[in-house]
Amino acid sequence: MLFSQWWSYLTGYLEIEIQGEALEPFINMAITRGILLWEIRRIDANKMLARVRISGFFGLRYIARRTRCRVKIRKRYGLPFFLAKMQRRIMLVIGSILFLVTLYFLASFIWVVNVIGVETLENQAILEAAAQHGLRPGVWRARIDLDLLERQLKEDFPQVSFISIYTRGTIAVIEVVEKVLPPEVENEKQPANLIARRDGLIEDIIVIAGEPRVKPGDTVKIGQCLISGVVMPYSNETQLPGVTPPPALENTPQYVHARGWVRARVWYEGYGDAYLIEEEEKESGAKVQQIQVTWGNKQVTLWGPRAIPYVSYRQEQVEREWTFPVGQKREITLPRLQLKRTTYYEVLKQVVELGQVKAIQTATERALRQVEQQKQPGSITLQEKIETIPVEDERQVRVRVRREALEDIVQDQYFTPR
Repeated sequence: MLFSQWWSYLTGYLEIEIQGEALEPFINMAITRGILLWEIRRIDANKMLARVRISGFFGLRYIARRTRCRVKIRKRYGLPFFLAKMQRRIMLVIGSILFLVTLYFLASFIWVVNVIGVETLENQAILEAAAQHGLRPGVWRARIDLDLLERQLKEDFPQVSFISIYTRGTIAVIEVVEKVLPPEVENEKQPANLIARRDGLIEDIIVIAGEPRVKPGDTVKIGQCLISGVVMPYSNETQLPGVTPPPALENTPQYVHARGWVRARVWYEGYGDAYLIEEEEKESGAKVQQIQVTWGNKQVTLWGPRAIPYVSYRQEQVEREWTFPVGQKREITLPRLQLKRTTYYEVLKQVVELGQVKAIQTATERALRQVEQQKQPGSITLQEKIETIPVEDERQVRVRVRREALEDIVQDQYFTPR
């Protein structure tokens, strides 16, 4: 069946309209003579539609005369008719072919180079380095050795731990992962311990300078020393065979600024309250603007009302100041000139009935906001528990959020050596 459809398309076929009183004899005679008709549809008693191949159409003339029917072509389908139409539009065909060839040709070049993943490096520096090694807009994609280019960029940027270059059509993407460097230390020469900023359960510890005072699995309290800035000399038990420590260090401890990471499991807790019926503030859309000039202790309103016409409002201010020093040595300064533009937005208070579900959702958002304010940058949430706490007031809803997180809990504690 599928082959027959394709063959009909390649050789061409017609949709014909047959009119007459002997439609059934017309179809029977066509089948008897081996003329294939398909998709036969009767429109009314004396009219029907059918489809026939070009090769069989000419044989219908004799049948039409015998049955006294009229055959009219309504539509033409297939490759021969398409090619005939294209011959009349030869410039359109040539333009389409040239367009496809040009599109294929342009698609073999790189036209856009993007850099993703950078934090401290500059995108432009990486793009310039890539351009020096051959990756730039307009380069032929087949000429780019991505593996070689990755190695060259790694040599150019030693602060990068991973570089991956790949193409997406005409776009080249340089994916960069920078090395995690130790944090910069303030007052590096000042001895300091690293103490716990909050209670927690130690997960791992990395010591760069100093001596560890805790190990993974220990529970620590706020203020407890985690990495000591007092480095004691090695004892004979821990001394390496054949290695003799310098005499000056045999009995004298070293005082350093302790450095490192101590990641621990910590816990945060936040509470949020909401009422079934609350008062909500919403801007009405009305606003007024006021422009004032201040010269010394005098203030003049140049534009807008002297008194704010709203009972409740929100304001935004933009200020500019000028000073005028005079004298040859500018030893005298005139009173400063200040221009202030204030926009007041009217705020309306309205009573909103939240309902039980909306009140719990609002209380949860407030509790989560409280927890977010407590957490430290780089904190990783391990698990979170949200629960509703019963309260005496039936119109009130209280939600508690408990979050377990993994974060670095170190904090500097400076000291003076004795």
